[in-house]
Amino acid sequence: MNLHTLQVVASVCGIRTSSVESKKMPAKLRGYHEVIGDHKNIYYREEDSRVASQNTILHEIREMMETLFCEDNPTYIPLKTSARHLAANQFATAVLLLY
Repeated sequence: MNLHTLQVVASVCGIRTSSVESKKMPAKLRGYHEVIGDHKNIYYREEDSRVASQNTILHEIREMMETLFCEDNPTYIPLKTSARHLAANQFATAVLLLY
């Protein structure tokens, strides 16, 4: 999988991806996402390697999926912040290992 393919997949899911210069990225973050109304955005460091950018995008997609789990299944108990990050890391790693 290449970065462009991952960006297309995100786009098909209604998620815009954008690189951001490191100096404009919040300190100690490789990336983040925001959802404002129907607009979903993932931001990742422009200077990161291809694989690091892919990892960040996948990580943020998994974090965004957590909200969908809650909306689609009222009995689902949302993960706490640390567990959500761990699940997102595991998801990103698993996807990258498959490709």
